[in-house]
Amino acid sequence: MSGEYSPEGQKLFYDTFKHLTTLSTGSILLMTTFLARFAVTPQWPFLVAAALLGFLVTIVAALVVMITFAEAVHKGGSAPESTATVGSATLTISLLSFVGALLCLAAFVLKNLY
Repeated sequence: MSGEYSPEGQKLFYDTFKHLTTLSTGSILLMTTFLARFAVTPQWPFLVAAALLGFLVTIVAALVVMITFAEAVHKGGSAPESTATVGSATLTISLLSFVGALLCLAAFVLKNLY
């Protein structure tokens, strides 16, 4: 999984998912704060639930990617095939759920602004 990257590339890859978890966690905190203070009767509240779920899935999947990648680096740059498969699948899940959560959040905001 990671044997194809230089050490600097490996660090950048790991840091990308670290930042993704930070952005997702911050988004959850901001959403709950704004909803508690400003949304009396929001329209389309299911989008908030979908966004929260998407950010939670992003966090869990990104953590799996980071652990998988760290294991590969620890073992000299390669991981067992089963570990690499899990890492690749969760990488896709993490990115798609983050984008989906952002789209749900944007749709919710646009619907409730107008």
